Amino acid sequence: MSGLLAYASIIAAEEAYLRQKFGAQFDDYCRRVNRILPRLTGFREAIAGMRFNWRRLVTKEYNTFFWAIVHWLVNALAFWLGFKAVGIDVPFSAANFLQGIIAIGVALPSSPGFFGVFEAASRVGLEVYSVPGRQAVSWAIGFHVLSFIPITVMGLYYFARLGLHFSDFKTPPSDKQ
Repeated sequence: MSGLLAYASIIAAEEAYLRQKFGAQFDDYCRRVNRILPRLTGFREAIAGMRFNWRRLVTKEYNTFFWAIVHWLVNALAFWLGFKAVGIDVPFSAANFLQGIIAIGVALPSSPGFFGVFEAASRVGLEVYSVPGRQAVSWAIGFHVLSFIPITVMGLYYFARLGLHFSDFKTPPSDKQ
């Protein structure tokens, strides 16, 4: 429920900003377009002449595909090594499966850093492999904290290195049009 309230607050803030920036033009847009549920009439006609080309996608986006696969495999390896460290004996495929479960879990509105959601998704995913809940949550807390800390420290380092300050984010940047 809090996620819906947060979503509604974000919509209200965005609409206030757009109304201030575009005035009557934005009000006219709001009368014609539902901002919550899209109207799909005419969608079929809009895409009728389009043809999806797998060969073009692969040749244009091979780097993206390659690095996405590398990223998922390296992260799965980190999960699997973490499993071994705490005595969870599951196949490597369990690490890949768990990544998918965690990705779905953290896609839901939650706390910053996904604390709680990451652990719950880990427990659910590892229960499929008959891992006891306490052991699954122990792994999840350890892995989450031990991976969260270096990422946060690196982020803070570059935040300072770029000369940024938290006060820089209190007001939106001015339009330079």
